[in-house]
Amino acid sequence: MSSHKNWRVYFKVRRYHLVLFAFIAVMVLIVADVIFLRHLLSVSRSDDGQLAGNNIDFTLYDNITGFPYMIVPNIVHLIIFRKQQLDFTEMVNIQSVHRNQSPDRILIHCDCSDLRGPYWEIVRNLSGLELRYLREPRSVFGRSLSSVYHAADVARLYVLRQYGGIFVDSDVYLVRSLDSFRKFEFTIGWPIGESIGNQVLIANKQSRFLKLWLESYRHYRPFLWYYNAGQLPTDSILAGNPGLVHRVPTLLGVHLLVEQLYKARWPQWRTFYTIHLLTRHRSYLDAASPIKEFNAENIKVYPYTYGEMARKILYNTTDFVT
Repeated sequence: MSSHKNWRVYFKVRRYHLVLFAFIAVMVLIVADVIFLRHLLSVSRSDDGQLAGNNIDFTLYDNITGFPYMIVPNIVHLIIFRKQQLDFTEMVNIQSVHRNQSPDRILIHCDCSDLRGPYWEIVRNLSGLELRYLREPRSVFGRSLSSVYHAADVARLYVLRQYGGIFVDSDVYLVRSLDSFRKFEFTIGWPIGESIGNQVLIANKQSRFLKLWLESYRHYRPFLWYYNAGQLPTDSILAGNPGLVHRVPTLLGVHLLVEQLYKARWPQWRTFYTIHLLTRHRSYLDAASPIKEFNAENIKVYPYTYGEMARKILYNTTDFVT
């Protein structure tokens, strides 16, 4: 009988320890999350000293015609986590930002002290380009993030809440200036009948939708790929309040353009503002292509649209280069 009592005591103590351990783990995540948020949101003005739209009453103007002046700073943000080298397309994209947007600054937020490799050497001395250390967030509102891609989804909202400006994914090519959108509170690619695309975001740091979108991560679903980045904010926030954003259905190029980019010559690319290249997905979306990775040599005679785009930046011509 004494033996049974000892086992019961053992299991009670063990269960208590497991519960205590789980509680401590959750508290650690919450504390880390709070520290990270405070670090990013404690700045009371934009980093370049401009007020960049502090204390704006967004109800004075709508997101159809916009403000009569710029309320979004000309700062372009990129986020790079868990890698220390740029690939070819990232190098081209950064140059497209520098040439076609002429931003005051290009801030690359990276969880590293430096980048390296031949493609980084090409762009590292571009005027206004800065590398900023940013720890990859591991949780949001106390819930663990399930992938580096979800971490980047959250981090872009934190960065825009701190600085405002223009966020572009590292696989976004900037075709022409986005200045016409800088008079709006928040501009986003939102194709008809689809969810928003988070690959290109143009925002005042105090925009209402930005705050609501970040807050919606309290309902984070770790195993749904695009739920919090696209579906939830579209359905729960914008469906009932579309006026919170300036909607661009097509010309930010956040919809699927694989056929046009990698399997055809598509001159309409020049009419877009930005184009999401889907570089990380090309291995299966363009699986038949003999070119698995683009580089400075094979791009010279690549016959499809992306070849024209890259050559326009690198050689100032869309023609083949010999």
